[in-house]
Amino acid sequence: MKKGSSGSQVKALQKRLIAAGFSVSKYGADGSYGNETMQAVKSLQKKAGITADGIYGPATEKALAAIEAKKKKSSSTRGLSFYKF
Repeated sequence: MKKGSSGSQVKALQKRLIAAGFSVSKYGADGSYGNETMQAVKSLQKKAGITADGIYGPATEKALAAIEAKKKKSSSTRGLSFYKF
């Protein structure tokens, strides 16, 4: 996906970017891959150390999935920290 794309896949991507901590648009997940979404993808790419071209391809998907897995792991262990077994 890239700038100019639109539809349910873009909206799903935007929701994932928002959940991962990236700002996509003042309208939220609107299904339109505009400048804000492209900037969010570039920020993700820079954070991951991959080419920041603003195009959402396989390497960017892998980077986002890794961030999601990291967030999921940290949030699931955080809630258990006060229990002593």
